[in-house]
Amino acid sequence: MEFRVVTDRKEWNSFALKFPDSSFISSWDWGVFEREIGSKFENYGLYNSDDLVALLPIKTVNAIRGKYTLLRHAPVVDWSNVAVVQLIVNFLRDYCKEKKCHFIRVSLPNQYDQRLVDKLHGIGFKKTLTHGVDGALALALDITKSEEELLNEMRKSTRQSIKKSLEIDLECYSTTSIDEFDEFWEIFEDSAQRNHWRSAYSRKYVETEYRIFSEAGLSRLFFTKYKGEYTAAGMFTYFNGQSVYHHSGSLTKFRELPSMYLMQWEAIKYAKSIGMKVHNLWGVVDKDDTKSSWYGLSLFKRGFGGYEVRLVPTMDLILNPFAYATRTYEWVEAKRKGI
Repeated sequence: MEFRVVTDRKEWNSFALKFPDSSFISSWDWGVFEREIGSKFENYGLYNSDDLVALLPIKTVNAIRGKYTLLRHAPVVDWSNVAVVQLIVNFLRDYCKEKKCHFIRVSLPNQYDQRLVDKLHGIGFKKTLTHGVDGALALALDITKSEEELLNEMRKSTRQSIKKSLEIDLECYSTTSIDEFDEFWEIFEDSAQRNHWRSAYSRKYVETEYRIFSEAGLSRLFFTKYKGEYTAAGMFTYFNGQSVYHHSGSLTKFRELPSMYLMQWEAIKYAKSIGMKVHNLWGVVDKDDTKSSWYGLSLFKRGFGGYEVRLVPTMDLILNPFAYATRTYEWVEAKRKGI
């Protein structure tokens, strides 16, 4: 077996799609996006002859307190194959040392499995002091169900808000064009400021992500309007049978309108129409975490019903004592930002 740089999008995505937990962040297109925003990002694969047996999308992060190697929603591998896992860990150790990084961070898309967590602990990984780059808890809907079933499983107030949105003639439509991104960004920033989302992304980050994925046919923008004026917007991404609700916002001027409810419902129906099986509402905080700045958004998402998906926590493999400075700094920043 040997590690080689993967150069073929189809080969990469075809392998990723063999794993039910693979997300759009595991896709080839995420690497295209990362490189375009200036990240040091490489697509490695472990090959047995000419057959892929693992994907290793590797990003070198220059953090304020030191460098580290990040594999986000990766490695994509059969974790039950002990020999392959050991090869990957050895490769990552050497890679990390060559790049003068202090630790290896893995943020897996896998649903929580104590056996996998124990395996990572056995290798030497430790849970991060914060949630890392991805939340530990998500909310998802099984959209193979009928529209009637989905509506019945929603909170009563959510159903009523959807009904009201139709009665007052709110308009909802979607596009894959970049032409209305200015309007999307105005709405996104308005929400970020109103809700004190201090970890909100930059325009370059979100716009580049949308452009890359929409050009690949994997993302759409949804908008709602009332009497000709924009009221809300959201970005949805599609990969491996999942529709993911990723970035969104609503204008403070129209916050009393049920725009977000209509947009979410139309996005669910669209995802069903293109054969998606799961509508992933992405990260939520625990139900009792009322002090979090994300509590209100989480409450909104929970109104649509669905089920919680708890993920394997983000973990670090320490290679240099300087790593502890980075981990401590991240913990302090997370507390400061309320995330």
